[in-house]
Amino acid sequence: MIDIIEKSEFARESEMQAPVWRWLESEGLMVKPEVSLPWGICDLVGCELDPEHSRKRLQSTSSRTVSSRRAVNILTELPHERSRRSKELREVAAVFEGYLTTEEVESELLKLVAQQFAVQTRTGRFKRTFDYALERHRLVCVELKLSRILEVCYQAKENKQLTNESYVALPLHTARRVSATRPEELSKSGLGLLGVTTTSCVELVAPFQSPHIQPSHVTQLHCIELFWRQFVKGRRASASRQLVMG
Repeated sequence: MIDIIEKSEFARESEMQAPVWRWLESEGLMVKPEVSLPWGICDLVGCELDPEHSRKRLQSTSSRTVSSRRAVNILTELPHERSRRSKELREVAAVFEGYLTTEEVESELLKLVAQQFAVQTRTGRFKRTFDYALERHRLVCVELKLSRILEVCYQAKENKQLTNESYVALPLHTARRVSATRPEELSKSGLGLLGVTTTSCVELVAPFQSPHIQPSHVTQLHCIELFWRQFVKGRRASASRQLVMG
């Protein structure tokens, strides 16, 4: 199928970033550009942390962050401390056989214990104390394109591995044409569509969950941790300003 190519008010895709960024912020989201994901770079990712979960987390683990994707992978393999189950080192290491040595897994587990994201029982078994509650946070992905509809839909479909709220953002006149003449490009993968001008961004099609693609909990948690770091930095900066202002 031939892509729609029309004269755009944008010379470059980067010029679309500001109005889409403002739209994401109007939705109550923190925003990060060019987020590295296992399958590529996403132009814009937004996140809304659950306020109650954030409050409890600040009380329990303060500002600490699960620092690496490796640590996130290992943490998600541990039963929660409320569970009757726990895991021995060899059980966790078996999951990562061929990728990590037992010594590397043990090192990460002990770091998680030291950071209070996990506990080690008297018998040497491990549980996580960290309740990541993924379903209570909101993640939104947006891919920007001037045209090349098939390409941007493929990129946005990949982002469904992070969140069900995955959007394609196109110049407004192009977006309206796509929603009217090629809705199947969006509907078959549950993609949302944003129409962008130099001063605005509007949602033309809302995304929905695709039965064929399920988000990865590990990728979600790793991304949320990036935003948790941003959230904590923002709190610190706000506290510093208040001290300076007296």
